[in-house]
Amino acid sequence: MLTNTDKLPIAIYHINNDYKEKYGDWDAVIELIIECALKSKSSKVYEKQDLRENISELSKNQFRTQLYLCDGEPYPIKKISNFYSSIVNENSSILSVTKKDVSTLFFIYDDDELFVIPTGLGYFTIQDFIDYDFGLKIMSSMIDKTNNTIKNISYKSISGRVAFNTRMFRSEYSLLNEDDFGKLFNEICAVIPKESFIKKLGLSDDFSKKNITCIGKSAFKITKTIDIKQLFNIIIKLKPLLEQSKDIFNSVKYINNRGADKDKLNQLNEKLINEIYGYIKAGKSELPFEIAHRDYKRYHMASHFQIFYNNKPMYEEKMDEPPADFQFLIDAVDMDAVVLSDFETFCEFIDKIEIYSYNDLDRVLTHGKLMKHISGEITFEEKTYFHIDEQWMQLEDKFIEDLNRNCKEYLINFFDNSILDIAWVEGDKSHENEYIDKVCNSDKNYIKIHPIKTSEQLELCDIIKKTDGEEIQLIYIKDGFDHSIRDLTSQVMISQQRILEMKKSNEYEVLSDYYDNICRSENGSKLSNYSKEDFIEMFKGKKLTFVLAFRPKNHIGHTFMNEPEIFGSNIAKYSLVHTLKEISNLDVAFNIKLCEIKNC
Repeated sequence: MLTNTDKLPIAIYHINNDYKEKYGDWDAVIELIIECALKSKSSKVYEKQDLRENISELSKNQFRTQLYLCDGEPYPIKKISNFYSSIVNENSSILSVTKKDVSTLFFIYDDDELFVIPTGLGYFTIQDFIDYDFGLKIMSSMIDKTNNTIKNISYKSISGRVAFNTRMFRSEYSLLNEDDFGKLFNEICAVIPKESFIKKLGLSDDFSKKNITCIGKSAFKITKTIDIKQLFNIIIKLKPLLEQSKDIFNSVKYINNRGADKDKLNQLNEKLINEIYGYIKAGKSELPFEIAHRDYKRYHMASHFQIFYNNKPMYEEKMDEPPADFQFLIDAVDMDAVVLSDFETFCEFIDKIEIYSYNDLDRVLTHGKLMKHISGEITFEEKTYFHIDEQWMQLEDKFIEDLNRNCKEYLINFFDNSILDIAWVEGDKSHENEYIDKVCNSDKNYIKIHPIKTSEQLELCDIIKKTDGEEIQLIYIKDGFDHSIRDLTSQVMISQQRILEMKKSNEYEVLSDYYDNICRSENGSKLSNYSKEDFIEMFKGKKLTFVLAFRPKNHIGHTFMNEPEIFGSNIAKYSLVHTLKEISNLDVAFNIKLCEIKNC
């Protein structure tokens, strides 16, 4: 008769179903996992344990089981042997091992799902095979978004430099209070009411006198210790909970270079390069992708840039500006025409291109291969993917729906098209500089700044507009609603950060140098009515409004403000929403507006 002998805190993992599709059945997948452990650098030998015939009674004949022991890995043997003593036969080595430390892998599976409970270092054996969203999926079925159950969350924004943000709450917190748009949740810790916990996981009424804390990450973890019988009861209930799981946390999924994602990652990289190949083969330099290093600030504040092909500079002199398009690829093709002979050769060619940025002392600020500089979005197998900061992300339908809703309900409040009421005529030279000149020549209150930079190589804006009130507007202009919007929003974020630093330190020497640079340029005449002190005071004493202005050149007859859903660039939409929320939440006297330039 099976009895409870000891209890353990348990973490339950789920093996990615792609492996069953690839290898035919779960027995083959388990065999593969054990073989991979043996072939690893540590050469871990897992010995299969002899289980009792009546173990199926615990799972009500729903699941099959396999238990493996790795002798000599850290975990207290007494606890682990006691935990499994009721299901293993008397001759099993797990009962007689003399070493203090072991690791185990306990597989519980049916035809559809494979769950695994590792102990010790067993996790490292299965980490390439698991479903990394499993714990979050189960938590989505365990908690009610409207209830105050959350103790802490860990997340990353899909655009940002911080690896992960962790927030802890003194009292339980509701997810309804969380602006989860564009966040990739990594971990959710929540207190589940005991009645709900017991009911959903098939446990007896006397399981606990208190509410139970659960953690959803790659694993589903219960902080309260359980015995082997309770484990089986939970596993039985996990399958329907997995089927009922909802996308209440993540609408974006990272594609990692491990497990079942490896093939997808390679396919996405190949798709991206293939699209570049098609454009370059057609002689087109304007591609729907952005070129920038992930350290955006250092990259765009560099003094000069250099492109290397096969470890040799592509141009004799360094460039003063970062590459705005892919003309350098066409130049490289002209130098070595064989690179377009076939796709594989082009891939090798792409792999040999690197971009370096330098400061004014010729010290390297950023560097990396071309592919690590490319951001944009592609469609693959009817799904949308972002490539941002060297990382691939899959966008769920929910994300795109939320994105369009944010554009309609949130961005609408920021539009002020009266800021730039001069049309961008299609017959004019379609260049930002020409339009900027046209605007600045129309009114004395418009001061052209573009392309003047500070001594730190920072371009604060394209146009300064002085208003009659206590406000000045810093206007940034882009032609088109596409990947270039991300460049626009990044420029705004860098500018506001630098201005904020000036305000906090009360040091404005950079603006003094900036004023001198403008005066020495062709734009200097507009500053004749402003002393250096007046110019600095505009930034120091007045309210600053950052204006993101763009022309939807490929959507003549439509406006983004009224019809955001027909504008296809999701990366542009997200960049706008993210930037406006970031600046709006700053505890400073900054304002931000959008301006859609009339296109005719």
